[in-house]
Amino acid sequence: MSTNFAWAIEPVTLPTGEVIEPDDMDPRIHIGKRSNGFSWAQDPKRVEEIASARPDEKLISSEYGQLFTWAEFCEEIEGLEQNTDHIGVYFC
Repeated sequence: MSTNFAWAIEPVTLPTGEVIEPDDMDPRIHIGKRSNGFSWAQDPKRVEEIASARPDEKLISSEYGQLFTWAEFCEEIEGLEQNTDHIGVYFC
């Protein structure tokens, strides 16, 4: 089973009352996908820099709604072959 991970971003409510849901596959939000390995959608060093600066915050979410700190996320992908071929592009 594969799992997508993204920055945990709340929906935005416009002044009109319309709610905009974030696009978790947008490469600015999508962090990557765990399958047989882990494919990064963003530069892993940049993700680490941002997330490790706030170690107690659950900044990363799975497509199933589970939230992770940087350390917890690292446990999720530990030991997986990592691929950076998809950085900056839409993929799911």
